[in-house]
Amino acid sequence: MAGRLVGVSQDAQGNPAYRLTLQTREQHIRLNKATSNVCTAQALLANMSAMYAVYHGPSGLTRIASRVHALGQLLVDGLQRMEVPVVTSDMFFDCVSMKPGSPEAASRIMKAAVAAGMNLRLVDPATVSATFDETHTVKDVEALLQVIATAIGTESTEGDRHSTEADLGLIPKPLRRITPYMSQKIFNSIVTETDLMRYLYYLQNK
Repeated sequence: MAGRLVGVSQDAQGNPAYRLTLQTREQHIRLNKATSNVCTAQALLANMSAMYAVYHGPSGLTRIASRVHALGQLLVDGLQRMEVPVVTSDMFFDCVSMKPGSPEAASRIMKAAVAAGMNLRLVDPATVSATFDETHTVKDVEALLQVIATAIGTESTEGDRHSTEADLGLIPKPLRRITPYMSQKIFNSIVTETDLMRYLYYLQNK
């Protein structure tokens, strides 16, 4: 069903709250017949993903993925120095899970993270998880380690930083892509924002 879906839920403090969901739909209604502009075609999301890939290209996506994984590895290294058990396997990409010792410790970490403006996931009463993306930095990892250290009553010690430009050097070998991908010209010819705008304008006029 396309449109706006409203339901009753709870906020982080357990208070009743209304939740508004915008449901996507196929663009089968003509523009002059549409009664609302809050729902849009699923194709919009696909177009955004496609243009993201066009702009960054295979080398850019590889660089972003490697940097994201490096941030996760920085967190793993910091947790190991603090002797906090990491339950994530070596074959991870962007998500790191830890068991800080007890449900009470996990609860303290979650509360401290919220106070610091960090959004962690409580997987179960004793397991906390953190996920990284391209918007995060080394300073974010260091701040998270400090939050965890304070919550469990230990000190966060600095180790050797992994280079965020290490690319595939930090990604486990079984997870590396070895076959060519995105070899089409369009994924390798857009190098500036102006190029991308011109390409979008070209598509618009087709």
